[in-house]
This record gives sequence, structure tokens and C-alpha cells, in this order.
Amino acid sequence: MVDIYAVRIPQHIESQLFMQLLRIVLEEKRHKIEKYKRIYDQYSTLIGDLLIRFIICNKFDMKIRISLLYKIHLGSLYLLKPKGLFLMFHTRVNGLFVLLTSKK
Repeated sequence: MVDIYAVRIPQHIESQLFMQLLRIVLEEKRHKIEKYKRIYDQYSTLIGDLLIRFIICNKFDMKIRISLLYKIHLGSLYLLKPKGLFLMFHTRVNGLFVLLTSKK
């Protein structure tokens, strides 16, 4: 079974809200986001990371810190716990961040 999630990337996020959301992501991801020159790339990367965290917490009813729960391997995201259960692909299309998830 494949689940599809899509989020429209806004044209503008208030600076204060953006900074608050940026504090949620891992430091490594935060530095990557801050290096992007285009605001759209910053927004879509941040929103994508938040969407992934939201899905993992809801699918597996996890309340623990997400920082160690997934890794990127060959361009795809794999959930580490429960091991090998989850596979995610994402893309940015026409102002949307689209995420597909499926069991391995």
C-alpha cells in the first residue's frame, strides 16, 4: 500500500515563524537550509522535513525525538526503527512537496 502526501509550499513565511520552525530540524539540516540562496528552496526543504517527522510520528505513534529515526540512503529515506519497515520518496512539483510512503 502506498500513501501519498502533498503540501503546497507558501510564497512567504513570516520570519519569526520560519525561525521557530527551523529550530525543530536537526542542526545539520538547518545549516543546509540556511545555505540555500533561493527562499523557495529553504521553504520546501524545511516543510518537507517537518512533513516527514509528522508522518513518522503519526504512523508509528512515536513521541520520541525523530533525529535518529531516519537516514538517507541512495536518495531515499529509510526508517531505522522499526527497521526496514518504511520507504519514502519525495519530489517538489509545481509548488508542492509530494511524499510517497510504502512498506518495504
